[in-house]
Amino acid sequence: MKKLHGWHKRGIDGFDPDCWVEHLDFAIRNLNENRSLFIWKNIARPLQRQIRGAIEKSSRQTYDNSETEVTLSKIGAFCYQRHGCLI
Repeated sequence: MKKLHGWHKRGIDGFDPDCWVEHLDFAIRNLNENRSLFIWKNIARPLQRQIRGAIEKSSRQTYDNSETEVTLSKIGAFCYQRHGCLI
């Protein structure tokens, strides 16, 4: 959730748009069979709801008149940019 004066943003249904796994970029850039299996079993599957989700944005703290947008999280955007597809 981000809060700035006149700008508020939060994930919906547990989605975290800032979701990231430390050192994932290194692992994906240096893939081998073991890393691929580890990423799939321990990161991609457990975090699949964190890849893409909805955020609510509003200029009001109460989220009155908010807008909803479907977006990729940081981890989702990285995987998409790197491979052209989502995990």
